[in-house]
Amino acid sequence: MFEVNTDHSLLKDIRLGLALTSSTCSLLGSSIIILSFLTFKTVRNHSRCIVVLMSLADTMVALPTIIGVIWQYDNGSGSISDTFCSGQSAFTTTGTQLSLIWTAALAQHLCLLTYGLIEVVPIGFLFMALLSSGVVAENILLLHRGILGEVSGLGMSWCWIRTSGSGNGGNVTYGNHIDESGNHSNHMDVGGNQGDVVNCNYLLWNGKLLEVSAYFVVLVFYALLYERVRRLRNSNDHHQMLSTTGKIIAIPLVFIMVRFWGTCTVIWFVSNKCIKPEHPFFTFLILMMNFCDVSQGWVNFVLYFLTTKHEMRLLERFKLVIRSFSYANRTRRTHSSQNSCLTYNNSEGGTQSKATTAVEETG
Repeated sequence: MFEVNTDHSLLKDIRLGLALTSSTCSLLGSSIIILSFLTFKTVRNHSRCIVVLMSLADTMVALPTIIGVIWQYDNGSGSISDTFCSGQSAFTTTGTQLSLIWTAALAQHLCLLTYGLIEVVPIGFLFMALLSSGVVAENILLLHRGILGEVSGLGMSWCWIRTSGSGNGGNVTYGNHIDESGNHSNHMDVGGNQGDVVNCNYLLWNGKLLEVSAYFVVLVFYALLYERVRRLRNSNDHHQMLSTTGKIIAIPLVFIMVRFWGTCTVIWFVSNKCIKPEHPFFTFLILMMNFCDVSQGWVNFVLYFLTTKHEMRLLERFKLVIRSFSYANRTRRTHSSQNSCLTYNNSEGGTQSKATTAVEETG
């Protein structure tokens, strides 16, 4: 026995709406960071390069999520192509892991610079680059083995780890299986046929192990960075010192708060043998996960762009350009209007010399 759409209609709309809103903001924020790096030479340094790599990874998560959510909105049955789902899973899974790696790389980079270990910086960057290559290779292998693909039954708005079925063609559908004992189990199904549950430990090993490791690495490096800055409290600019220490505390806390919801949801789901718990708080976790797991792009935009003085000067320069452009358009329209009026007056007997003088004075 098989039913489509285990999510209530309103809950599903909220879930997809949260994912679409957050991923759209992330795509916009990541795009601004990348474009500013390519446009302005003054922001091109090693730290900004790492932030751009983070933004590229976040784009790999946001864009496929937007396409997938729109696909689900357009398809009232709640099913999407298994081929598309596999591709989306490959991009979003790889992008999420790369974002975690380069977030840890930025913490490492800042810590090494603060302690004056400049000669170690290239080694740390090379290690993170090799780790990123390993993640890409791992996900290619998992995709080849058919492990990446179906929506995992967590109530996620994107595809991740295959939890049932062979995945050979057909559609991926939100399904509700009823086993022989009459109990409901919220697994995914391919083409409407009940499949065997694939090792759900991949839900932990693929992503969440790296995620928890990133928590530890980021906390350690920013703690060392904070301690180093705290010892420099005899700095002349005490106000700037307080601002710096505040940001050092905020970055790891915000990073963990963003990722925390997805980590808790997956751990609870796996501990329940990959069966969706019927608990109100789990539903709340699902909604938070759908919003926060794809929000890293706009969070990075706020942390590394809007709160940075140099980038704020770029925004002010951009505003000046827009104002100048608007002023030029208004002036051009004024000139055009006055030329029309003066030409009319000239046809009625006005002199050409007066018209020319008026235009020159206006300019």
